[in-house]
Amino acid sequence: MKITDETVLKIAHLARLELGPGELEEVKADMSRILGFMDKLNEIGTSGVDPLIYMTDGAQVLRPGTVRV
Repeated sequence: MKITDETVLKIAHLARLELGPGELEEVKADMSRILGFMDKLNEIGTSGVDPLIYMTDGAQVLRPGTVRV
């Protein structure tokens, strides 16, 4: 996907960001790199791989709730 000035300005408007002078090209380059990385991730075969829900196998231990009056 080609990132245009209009795309960056629309996203900046939706995100309520003000781009200073010279930032448009920098943001456009950053967005292009991000989308390029996402394209590389889409090339990876993930069929048969279970989705990751938790980063660790440990269970979250919570203290027991007590009623106080």
